[in-house]
Amino acid sequence: MEIKKSSAALVRAIIESSVDVNIYLINGVKLSGKLISADQDKLTLTKAGVGDVVYRDDMQVIYRNAISTIEPQSQIHSSFFTEESSDEDEGEDLIDVLIREKVPAKLYLKSGICLLGTIQYEFADMFLLKTTKELQAVMKQAIATVTSN
Repeated sequence: MEIKKSSAALVRAIIESSVDVNIYLINGVKLSGKLISADQDKLTLTKAGVGDVVYRDDMQVIYRNAISTIEPQSQIHSSFFTEESSDEDEGEDLIDVLIREKVPAKLYLKSGICLLGTIQYEFADMFLLKTTKELQAVMKQAIATVTSN
């Protein structure tokens, strides 16, 4: 039985096995919780200790390009790696909810800067963020994490 060497398979295995993870960002920040969804650009993490019902305030979007290490806190069974996996979207993610419901958001940049505002629109490579004073185009490549405020 061949084990796939795909990062998509690993992420899917972590999500399906519902294990706690530590995610270390390239700037050294450590995030902990459970992965609940993923696509090719980002992962959605819930806060540690959250039960079966997850509210948007308990979720955080993490851009893959900001991640240095994903550390599962329990063993993942190798059978998860033998099934077909994909990085395709599965349902609505936190970004969609923040835009649709006009919920204030915190965008933490890789530089450590935190931007506060409402995400007005998502483009392929940037967000349009409305702050108290202005509109800002925030490049996705500069973002480490997104959470509701």
